Amino acid sequence: MTRELLTTLTSSALFTLLLAGCGPDTECTVDLDEDGFHSAASCVTGDDCDDLDPDVNPGQREVCDGMDNNCDGYVDDVLLDRDADGYYDEACLHGTDCDDLDPAVHPDQEESCNDIDDDCNGKVDDRDMDGDGFTDAACSDGDDCDDGDPAINPEQPEDCHDGVDNDCDASVDDDDHDGDGHRSDDCGGDDCDDADASIFPGAPERCDDVDRDCDGETIDVDADSDGYYDPECGGDDCDERDASINPGAVDFCTDGIDNDCDGVIDIEDGDGDGDQPISCGGTDCDDRDATVAGSFDEICGDGVDNDCDGVPDNADLDGDGHVAEACGGDDCDDGEVNVFPGMIEHCDTVDADCDGDLDDVDRDGDGYLDAECGGDDCNDGLPFIYPRAPERCDGLDNNCDGSGDSCSQELPGALDFSEDLTDQWWLDDGWMIAGQQLRYSGLADDRYHYAVYSEAYFLAPYDITLDLSYDSGDQDDPVGVLIGEGYDVEDGVFVHVKQQQGRMVYNLGYRANGKVHSHTGHDEWPGLSDELGLPNSLRLVHDGRMIDFYINGDLVVSWLQPTYTQGALVLYTYDTTDGGGVDASFDNISVIAN
Repeated sequence: MTRELLTTLTSSALFTLLLAGCGPDTECTVDLDEDGFHSAASCVTGDDCDDLDPDVNPGQREVCDGMDNNCDGYVDDVLLDRDADGYYDEACLHGTDCDDLDPAVHPDQEESCNDIDDDCNGKVDDRDMDGDGFTDAACSDGDDCDDGDPAINPEQPEDCHDGVDNDCDASVDDDDHDGDGHRSDDCGGDDCDDADASIFPGAPERCDDVDRDCDGETIDVDADSDGYYDPECGGDDCDERDASINPGAVDFCTDGIDNDCDGVIDIEDGDGDGDQPISCGGTDCDDRDATVAGSFDEICGDGVDNDCDGVPDNADLDGDGHVAEACGGDDCDDGEVNVFPGMIEHCDTVDADCDGDLDDVDRDGDGYLDAECGGDDCNDGLPFIYPRAPERCDGLDNNCDGSGDSCSQELPGALDFSEDLTDQWWLDDGWMIAGQQLRYSGLADDRYHYAVYSEAYFLAPYDITLDLSYDSGDQDDPVGVLIGEGYDVEDGVFVHVKQQQGRMVYNLGYRANGKVHSHTGHDEWPGLSDELGLPNSLRLVHDGRMIDFYINGDLVVSWLQPTYTQGALVLYTYDTTDGGGVDASFDNISVIAN
């Protein structure tokens, strides 16, 4: 019992004693655990050293349990030898008998193979009679095939001449100590190092100064004898098993093998230009000329097809469709895709159209340069607007004198299709007026299908709004709006929606002479938005010079209106899939003058 516990019990017992009215001259009878012994902590004459435990008192028999059972002041001061084998129970102080109920189990007992720790060393069946550190094979998990001879155990080298299984591998004088399938040369075998499983006749040689294949040489690193060393030894032979494969070999184009060890299969580059010949699957049309390869640019003036496209001196390095002047073409700057004959001029000190003049911007071809480029054409998008031009009744300043005409254009406003408007519309096959909508339905035949509203004169300022939507059919077919020449000529500015590469996009551009251009002047159809939210609201606002394009309420681009001499509103579909067909609706159409 600890000093702290005795102190606590003494204080508690004393408090109880005082409550009981006990004094120094009064007989103390405190017995809290009622074991018949008075508390030593509370009574002067008490002898119960733990008055809270009835099994601890002077009348108890001491046992080996880590307690002072008989209150004699000593813990486990008895020694038990219940099996009378002369060894005390290990539960007692200084005891060593791990099983004091079995006289055949004690520290001096010889270990037997019986699943019992006979000698109390903490190990079961670890019999080692000869003391060589290996357990008798007769015991479970033992591997000493002769536990009476310390010179015989699994780690003992085999003596090939004594007729004894020295290493306990169940074979006599026939040793393969490393288990590589080859007997030691000491036992008549061919293994020159029977302690290393990586060393035997035929083993791969390494660059480590070790004779691994037992041929008597330590540096035989050219196994195929082709004069090139193994890469592990600092060489560059990628296949030491085949003498026809090495850095000096010729790479054949059809065998699927890296013959010349350059890391690439079937590459033959006779002229060293980095491109393999066409016969090897490459793009070099002349593997004898290092200036010719499919990856090269054309060189003008050498009469050679440098880029292997089949035509010599046809350089179009910027890919704008025009050959460089140096190659006999008309592109004055073959390094700039935005410079070529026919390109729209801009006020940027660049001869964009290759006519020899800078910033000679006359987009409408009326002979007057754009005022923004130092000219005096106040509207370079319309050919009938220029200095001293006759005034027209179109709401525009035709003669660039700063004032418009006195008349104004009248447009119909909202178009109510519940009325008969067939006299105002020209409808191609497949178009109809249905309820409040103008609708196209039917299979196309790889051409445009129109609905043309040609009563309005859309050269003057206007504001056009409408909604368009796909009802069904092939949504790869464009559905859109064109403002321009009309049905017969098809030229003008357009915006339409279509499915492109799996997503819905808007395309914006113009048609001129039957050819499509983007608003940047290139032959392309850029997508402006892929967040559509069908049906799609379109708005085209023309102020006499610029057109603002609104898509679903958002202004996406402002663009100088291209040149055309008539004005018509054209709704159209176009079949791009040769008979795919589409159903589309146009409604909420409003056409008003600005």
